[in-house]
Amino acid sequence: MKKVIFIIFLSVSVSGMVFSQLAEMGDTGDGRRFLKRVENNLLNNAKIISNGKISRMYNLQSKTDTEKLLFGKINAMVEFFIEPSFEGAYGFRIVKDSLNAGYMIEHRYISNWDTVSSELNKEFPGIGVEADKVSSLTQEDFRKMAAHNREMSDMRQKESLSRYKIDDQFLSVSNLFAGKLYETVTVAIKNFVMKGAPAGILDGNTVTFRCVVGDEVWTLTIHEPDNELLRLTDLCNQLIEDIKAHNVNEPNYIALFEDMIALFDQYATGEKGIVLIPERFLVSRKKME
Repeated sequence: MKKVIFIIFLSVSVSGMVFSQLAEMGDTGDGRRFLKRVENNLLNNAKIISNGKISRMYNLQSKTDTEKLLFGKINAMVEFFIEPSFEGAYGFRIVKDSLNAGYMIEHRYISNWDTVSSELNKEFPGIGVEADKVSSLTQEDFRKMAAHNREMSDMRQKESLSRYKIDDQFLSVSNLFAGKLYETVTVAIKNFVMKGAPAGILDGNTVTFRCVVGDEVWTLTIHEPDNELLRLTDLCNQLIEDIKAHNVNEPNYIALFEDMIALFDQYATGEKGIVLIPERFLVSRKKME
């Protein structure tokens, strides 16, 4: 089988308000593309009354179109979102229950990604070239192919939003569970610091952690997380698997959240050195492999 290469030139840039750098976290030698920002949770102080209910206009500027598709027009207490390169986006958020008395985890995901991706690749095809013929291309050939493939990629992305099907699952959780998960994500965002320059890898998983703190919304988006954030990502992924199986062991997760909080706080207080991860935390990663 001949190898075909699709040529598309991308420039990667991130901007936005970045937190003060409060701590130094684990270093792999390679950085990751990331964006960390704090901004207003609400766009303004206006209140909208509809059908007897009061709603507000939330600031969604840190969210991608796919995040808005999954999570709607609000910023939840806690949000976890993953957008892989080659499968459907998914995530969860903590919301109040219907009586506004307790909390629920809402797991939401794109359930028809494969079908939509296959359809759009046929409708908006890219141009490829066999690997052994790349050297014969001129700069103008590269330019035209790249421009076409960028255009087709943009068209696929735009059209996909109207075709994706969003499914969800709900699970009631205790106030203690919701509070510990919230604290874990808040401390993780607050104390994260990047070291090193991005390696230039474009595909893979892009992960977002988000939480509302007072009148602010805090967001950390990172491509292919490692070290502490990889552990937290694995833990959130395992939580999703347990939600699917209706088998969330709250005491176990609360203990894991406390371990993560202590780990992130250790960096914030300057107590570095070797951090021993409890065995029960490592189990969650083994279950994902």
